[in-house]
Amino acid sequence: MLHSFRFLVKTLLLVAVGACLSYGQVASPKADVKLLKAVPDRLKVEPALLTATDLSRISDDELFSRYRKTVVMEGRINNFMDQPTGDKAVRRYLVGQKHELSKQAIRIGEELARRNEQKVNAKWSHNRAFWAHEVQRMKQFFLANVETRQKTGKNLTCVNTFRRGVSFLYDRSGDVRKSRNPLVRYGLSVPPDNSIEALMARAQVCGMASPARVVQCISPWGRKIEEGNWDKPVKLNENVWDVLMGMVNDDPRYSVFCLSLADGYHVATLTVDNRDRSNPRLYWADQTNNHNDGWEEYQKKDSGHPTKYSKNSVRGLNEYILYAIQEFWKRDDPHNRPTPIIRIWRLYNNPSRSHLYTELKG
Repeated sequence: MLHSFRFLVKTLLLVAVGACLSYGQVASPKADVKLLKAVPDRLKVEPALLTATDLSRISDDELFSRYRKTVVMEGRINNFMDQPTGDKAVRRYLVGQKHELSKQAIRIGEELARRNEQKVNAKWSHNRAFWAHEVQRMKQFFLANVETRQKTGKNLTCVNTFRRGVSFLYDRSGDVRKSRNPLVRYGLSVPPDNSIEALMARAQVCGMASPARVVQCISPWGRKIEEGNWDKPVKLNENVWDVLMGMVNDDPRYSVFCLSLADGYHVATLTVDNRDRSNPRLYWADQTNNHNDGWEEYQKKDSGHPTKYSKNSVRGLNEYILYAIQEFWKRDDPHNRPTPIIRIWRLYNNPSRSHLYTELKG
């Protein structure tokens, strides 16, 4: 008993000493000053850009200016990080700065989207829904993209597939590679990084997307799984089909959504055909060949076969989403699993700040 007590005391003392040493290393002001001096002036971020201020009190123009400065700094850091050389401590520091800038950009996007939502919803559905020929351009891209994958084994990532596909909604010429449309050239077609939250923040700032609608999963203990929690998902806390139809808001024509599964682990494009408002139809598109030919229809009720597409039986949206999230949760290392959270953004057909797109070139 005495031996065990002594061992416990020694262990606690060692932990305490280690913590003190670590704290001293992190908190050394001399080390911080030396590190900051080593950072190039063009990569030093204005402290104001990282301040968690009350964004609701800032005007639209000031928010846009703040956002532009943020993405410009992100771009500079990205360019620096692309170079293989450089001080390792400086690179680690800049990675942290970029992460903080990205969080602030997402906050700005959500705030502007919240303000824009009131304006968009107050107008006729032309500001929200898309026409059949616009959706047809996007659909043809998804079909061709999956066909290319099947033939060559090469494909875009899920985020870049979404970005490229929805660009066809806004490009009136039908060829985004040669488009002169600023919505395409400086908007969703620009790949700043592979974070869907950062991409949708850019769309929100330019009036192209709604605020994110979050759907959570339920843990085996009956609790909602919050961000940063890796509990096993056993069911959804809401019916995603009903959430989407609520966001459609009974608009005629087509409504297009960005779907983020498992905290951005996978991204898909959902399209609701609401021309017959008594019988809306929903289609799923992504970069995989798991969804028919790249444009698979889903329904509200469960089918009993969420794992595999069938020509004779339409899969249920909710059952497939839960199955996919559970698969993503199982695939990764237990210490690095994606948070089982779903985010949904609605795309708007008539961006309210399109004239500001060219300012995003940075």
